[in-house]
Amino acid sequence: MRTVCKLRILGGMAAAVFCLISVGLPGVAMGQVDTIWIQDFESGQDAWSITGGVWEVGVPTSGPNGTTSGTQCAATNLDGNYPYDANARLISPPFEVPGAGENPRLRFYNWFSTNSGHGNCWVDISTDYGVSWTLVQGNWTGGGDGWGRGSVYLRGYAGDTVMVRFRFTSDGYSTGAGWYLDDVVLETGPYEDVTQ
Repeated sequence: MRTVCKLRILGGMAAAVFCLISVGLPGVAMGQVDTIWIQDFESGQDAWSITGGVWEVGVPTSGPNGTTSGTQCAATNLDGNYPYDANARLISPPFEVPGAGENPRLRFYNWFSTNSGHGNCWVDISTDYGVSWTLVQGNWTGGGDGWGRGSVYLRGYAGDTVMVRFRFTSDGYSTGAGWYLDDVVLETGPYEDVTQ
């Protein structure tokens, strides 16, 4: 494994320090998968922002009662149910998407449990520093069995500076454990859809 840390300057200001770690993933065919940056929430929220309240970063004591790595994650409520009428966003700092030939994608682990149709999970992207957003994945509701891995393909944004937000909404009908995120990764290289 190889680790290099770089400071990315975007729009004349430092957006964040990213550590580059080259790793191979099980299930990936020939070639090397490169991790450009990872947000595992172990050092807190870092340069990520939260709007609309609800999102927290820390040790979960409800929902999945654990993380995919380390001890911390981001969640709509670390120790109980999300509130009624939530409209909350967890937003990445700006980052540059690698070239299309590098097969760039954002990968993340997530766990969610909502009352079907009454709590929804969305992933949006912005190319104008958060002025406007485009839905790229989501309307997940209900729940699954354990942590799952999501992917957002970014080839269409190659060379662009983007921000990604994880948006959670709920209505006034019911609440639930909510949405938990861990190990958000920007990676390149060959890709095969794997669950690990």
